[in-house]
Amino acid sequence: MLAALSHATADFRHPADGRLCAWDVRHLPVLRPLLEDVTDPARRQALTAGLARFMDVVAPRLPLLRSQVLHTDFSKSNILVDHDDPGFVTGIIDFGDAVHTAIAVDV
Repeated sequence: MLAALSHATADFRHPADGRLCAWDVRHLPVLRPLLEDVTDPARRQALTAGLARFMDVVAPRLPLLRSQVLHTDFSKSNILVDHDDPGFVTGIIDFGDAVHTAIAVDV
C-alpha cells in the first residue's frame, strides 16, 4: 500500500513540501542539540554513535537518491482497514507530515 501511495503521488507538488519536518532524516543533524537532554549516559552514547554513523554513511548518499513528496508517517494509526474487504487497507489518513524527501526515507 505504501508503494501504491508513492506511485500515485509521484508527481504531487505543494508550496510547503520543502519545509523542515522532524520525520525527514535529511534534517537529523538539526536534532543534535537534543542529545544534551538525554539523561541516561548509555542511551546518549548510543544515540551519539548512531548520529555519527548516519553522518558518515547515510547523509552523503541522501542527495543522490530519488525524491518526491512522501507521506512519512505511514503507521498503523494512520491506516484505515476493513477486515471484510479483500483489499483490507481501505485508506490512508494524516498527511500532515508529508514532505519532499528521498523515497527510501518513507520505508
